[in-house]
Amino acid sequence: MINALPGAGAGGHIGIVTPAAARSLRVLVADDERNIADSLERLLTLEGHEVRVAYDGAEVLRAAQRFDPEVAILDIDMPELGGYDVARALRARHSAIVLVAVTGWKQGTDRIFARMAGFDHHFGKPCDPRAIIELLATLRRRP
Repeated sequence: MINALPGAGAGGHIGIVTPAAARSLRVLVADDERNIADSLERLLTLEGHEVRVAYDGAEVLRAAQRFDPEVAILDIDMPELGGYDVARALRARHSAIVLVAVTGWKQGTDRIFARMAGFDHHFGKPCDPRAIIELLATLRRRP
C-alpha cells in the first residue's frame, strides 16, 4: 500500500510538494487492481490534485469525457478495453493530455508499444509513487 512510504510525514504526505502556488492538475487514474488505483488516488489528492479513478478501459473513456483530464495514469492490461486502445482513443480526443503507463509490462518492447500507442511516460510495476509525484510536479510548472 502506498500509505506506508518511507519519509511520510503527518497525514501520510511524503514531502515532494511543489510550491503552494503551483496549480493542481486534473488526473485520471485507471487500474483494474482497485487497491493500486485507490491508493494512488489518495496520494495524489494529498498532493493537491483533482483525481478521478476508473477500474477498466471503457470506464476511462466515459470518465475522460466528463472530467477532461490533463494527465491519465493507466495500467495497460485492463478489462473491457486495454491500455493501448485507451491511450489511442484519449490521444485522439484530448491531444494535449499527458499519458502515463504504470504497468507490469516493462520489457523494452513494451515501452516501444506504449510509445506507439501514444504514451508519454512508462513506469514498470511495482512503481515508486514518488516518481509519479515528481513527474506531476514537473507538469505543474508548465504554463
